[in-house]
Amino acid sequence: MTPEADAPGLPRDGGRAAVPRGDKEIAAAPLPADVRGGDRVPMRFLSVDDSPSARRVFQGVLVGLGVAAEDIRLAADAPEGLRAAADWRPDVVFLDMELSGGNGTASTADGAGAPNGDALGRALLRRSPRPKIVVVTALDRDDPRVRSLLKDGAIDVIMKPVRAERVREVLQRIGFAPSAPPPR
Repeated sequence: MTPEADAPGLPRDGGRAAVPRGDKEIAAAPLPADVRGGDRVPMRFLSVDDSPSARRVFQGVLVGLGVAAEDIRLAADAPEGLRAAADWRPDVVFLDMELSGGNGTASTADGAGAPNGDALGRALLRRSPRPKIVVVTALDRDDPRVRSLLKDGAIDVIMKPVRAERVREVLQRIGFAPSAPPPR
């Protein structure tokens, strides 16, 4: 018998279920095999990084750890990340701390120009529902901007270069059960 057939209350269509989002329900993506039948629902992940290769690597690590590709969105800069967060309402945002603005320079906190990673993180922390923010950075963990975002509500820091085992630890900490061992 399949895991979804054994799962009380879940439809027998590969683990899909309706998930409430705001005032309407949406069809959820398939649940990973190891969480079907539990009370968990798929999580939505947004990765915001201005490096195309970093976005591809991060997406590959998430998929390799059992996150369904349809549960991941990528954004190339802070304005795109803000739009994706508003439109898609991710549960978790992996945020490159050193995003540059549209012209390659970080913006000011008063809104002039495109927001940088720090400003985007603060904007997301003020949202409701509030996504979990994970800072992804090559900066020192003790950098004042990183420490400030952690103090204001970001839940963790992943140092670059991104390692699959570290991402797995963060996923487990936030309640997502990765279904695959980390890629080597």
